[in-house]
Amino acid sequence: MIYKPLDINILNNNFSNKIVGRNILYYDTLTSTMDKTKLFAENDEAEGLVIIAENQTKGRGRFNRNWISPPGENISLSILLRPELQQLSYINMAATLSISQVIKEYTNIKTSIKWPNDVKLNGKKISGILIESEVDSTELIYAVLGIGININFNPNDHSEISNIATSLYKETGKIADRTNFLISFLKVFNSFYIKIKKHQSLTKQWASQLETIGKNVEINSSGNLVKGKAIKVTESGDLIIEFPNNTRKKITAGEVTLQST
Repeated sequence: MIYKPLDINILNNNFSNKIVGRNILYYDTLTSTMDKTKLFAENDEAEGLVIIAENQTKGRGRFNRNWISPPGENISLSILLRPELQQLSYINMAATLSISQVIKEYTNIKTSIKWPNDVKLNGKKISGILIESEVDSTELIYAVLGIGININFNPNDHSEISNIATSLYKETGKIADRTNFLISFLKVFNSFYIKIKKHQSLTKQWASQLETIGKNVEINSSGNLVKGKAIKVTESGDLIIEFPNNTRKKITAGEVTLQST
């Protein structure tokens, strides 16, 4: 297949009056969009910067896992944000909600969110999110939001993820215009980010799309396995697990596996 490159001019023309996308930089190859964005953050770049790469030689997901994305087929980007510390937990919510909304518009298939930040389509992962931040005492200096969205590649060509991943192309059989998809995503995310800056909560909307709630789960949290029923999330997005003896535990991070009932 021949893939159409992202049109950086169209992208920049759409976001001059918005926070997110006020400056969009596009690279053929980077080691990592996360690392590149951090360099800008540490040099006092204003929030809203978007770094896009067609190819990452050291792209990473959560838990330092390698992120598989063939050059020119998907969307890999990082966004520099400078919210208040108490607003940080909503960034993940805004990202997953934005991705879910735009994918629904493209496929007419409802997505789900696997706690805390995987977007799934027809039961398989179509997008992953990574957030890394710099905090000084009680002040958030910056946050970098990394996003990978599977657009035009075929996961069946990659045996290590073929059973767990999907893409717009795999679900629809059509090559998507990545520039238009990215414009839609950034506009939706910008709207959510404005709500965050206005101290509006996204928790209820986000929780309503979590596939995890109400399910028996196994969570690998810092090397410890926790098994129980996911009953709800806190305002900041932590997962509350209930055990058979009716005691509960709050999980702030971890890898979730749904268990059969």
